[in-house]
Amino acid sequence: MNDSEKEYRLIKPKMLKKDLYLIDLDRPKEVNTTIPAIIVDMGEMTLIGIGPITDINLIIDQIRQILPLDCLKYIIVPSAESHLVEAMNAFSLVGAVPTVVAEAKVVSLYDYDAYGWSIILVNQTNYQLVLKSGRILSFIRTPFVFTPGAFMTLDSYGKTLFANYLFETTKKNLEPFNQNEYIHHLLSFYQNYVPSTDFVRPVVNQILNLDFDICLTQSGNLFDRETVRFFCLELKAFEFYNSNIYIANVIDNQRIINYETICSQIFQKLKTIFGYEATIEVCQTPEYTVNLETLEIISSITHGPKLWHKIFEIIYLRKGLSWIVVLEPLVKKLVTTFDLPMPLTYQSTLVETEKKIVELDSEKADLQAKVATLENRLKDTMEKMIKDPLTHNYNEMFLQKHLQEEILHINFDRPLAIDFHLFYIQIDNILTINSKYSVRTGDETLRNLGYLLEQIKNPEDLLIKRNGPGFILFIEDMGLRQASELAQKIQNAAKDSDAFIEPISLSVAIVRLSEFVNLKDGYQICEQMLTIGETRIKAASRSTNVIIDHTSIIKKGMTGKLLIADNEEINLRLLTALFFNENYEVMTANDGIEAQKLAESMAFDAIIVERTIAKLDGMQLKQNLNQTTINGKTPYILLTYNKNPDIVIRANQIGINLVIQKPVIFEEIAGFIDRTLKKGGR
Repeated sequence: MNDSEKEYRLIKPKMLKKDLYLIDLDRPKEVNTTIPAIIVDMGEMTLIGIGPITDINLIIDQIRQILPLDCLKYIIVPSAESHLVEAMNAFSLVGAVPTVVAEAKVVSLYDYDAYGWSIILVNQTNYQLVLKSGRILSFIRTPFVFTPGAFMTLDSYGKTLFANYLFETTKKNLEPFNQNEYIHHLLSFYQNYVPSTDFVRPVVNQILNLDFDICLTQSGNLFDRETVRFFCLELKAFEFYNSNIYIANVIDNQRIINYETICSQIFQKLKTIFGYEATIEVCQTPEYTVNLETLEIISSITHGPKLWHKIFEIIYLRKGLSWIVVLEPLVKKLVTTFDLPMPLTYQSTLVETEKKIVELDSEKADLQAKVATLENRLKDTMEKMIKDPLTHNYNEMFLQKHLQEEILHINFDRPLAIDFHLFYIQIDNILTINSKYSVRTGDETLRNLGYLLEQIKNPEDLLIKRNGPGFILFIEDMGLRQASELAQKIQNAAKDSDAFIEPISLSVAIVRLSEFVNLKDGYQICEQMLTIGETRIKAASRSTNVIIDHTSIIKKGMTGKLLIADNEEINLRLLTALFFNENYEVMTANDGIEAQKLAESMAFDAIIVERTIAKLDGMQLKQNLNQTTINGKTPYILLTYNKNPDIVIRANQIGINLVIQKPVIFEEIAGFIDRTLKKGGR
């Protein structure tokens, strides 16, 4: 053993509690440095933070003094550290093989696959780590304090908050400690290193609601809860902005919004939805000048809120209500995030139209009235297309388009930074309510449920009215919320509410984007999420007050196997869900060629095909199948919007068993198939 190793042996880790240690780096008190902490749980150790690479041997030696190095189970990396690779190699050399726990943004900085490390991404574990004893470490994101993937760690069992850099300063430790002097340096630290107060305030709001006794910072400072509360209240009231991307400046504690940059976001969104050429038409105007390559506003005649209102007025006048409606989710998010005024176009379009009519002469007034009538008709048409007339929530058609657009912008070659969630929510006893009272009462029950869900969800979440008796809640980023807990919260809120004529129970089916990332294709992922959602909520119909997700076991395939081919997505999903509820296994196809390939590869108990399906129509498909042995005599049902004698005669000639007029009555198809199978089937 050399002299430096002997010196290391003289330094012991500091025991803060019986199961909590702090590495002693033997630094002068006036120097701040990263000091790791260790939690001991049932013979396993969790290291929080890496520490300086220059002291890695000292850190390893002190860990060894607590338990053998093979007991080091996890290393929590709460922020980006450039020496992570060196540190992991050092642990490997002494026989320690801990699992790295970090944010996806941090891990993506390293080619960890090349090193063969075991990695846990906190994004994919609902920001929690469960230790051997069942003890839970919760991770609270602190983005840009001071790296994009930074987070704090809360040990609820030990009532300890590991605050990472949240309460650090660039000054030496104060002896004796003085709150007012420390907060002065703390605020200065934030003003120099954090982009803006918008990244700090949400974090301190969470801390004020946490239950802990002590707070440990990255440099080993220990603060009690009251001191931390004092820090949080000061930080909460502090206004600063170091980036002019969205906040141009702060004058007299008032934020000056960079409206040009925010308005440029609107153009980018329009480009992704309607394409470049169509978007250019709202960018070219004397009111402002736009870089036609980047779609960024270079200069404008109007500024501030006037520019914000003007852009939507121009979009509305040139492109109509449909463009305004599509932008609404983004607009609401920007309004909430930056405390912007809601554009006047969304508030008073009809009022402004009426004012203009009064100002015009009789001829122009008559013309304007006609335009207003056309706009109202367009608005009514758009409302009917994308909104449910009963609840006025967006419908499933809108959800499919919106979800598809969001998924297509994700790079599935990288770990998911966020995980989209769909919550399918249905009223278990809605049929009983309709029968016992009236359909009108059932409709009122649905409206009341929609109102209740609006109170529970976050402003940025999207509430969709299902085609069936319920809703779909689309959550783009769950954050600290857990899916199962949110589902239970929704169920309990409905059960305890007095807004319904009698108590209701809800079943909830949960679908996560992360379940389908291996598919890679965005369109296919979107379709699978919606189909699986319908399948799970239909499976929930067999019970009451249940929650079904990817871990639930769903019994299927007991009655028979069906092939359904239809190029109308909503009809395809609806029939799939209805037959699944009757315990059928269902295969689907979007065109005739795909249906023929399936029918030539496996036997079905019945085949249902739309007459005008793409690539190979339903009539020709039946003729082709007649030449095969596997499904040549399988019961064949033809769906059509135009059932007439000529179609029926031709169907009889080629062996089609049943022609059904669309929209279909499910009981008619199901009854025919059921009777056929009971008689011996194929």
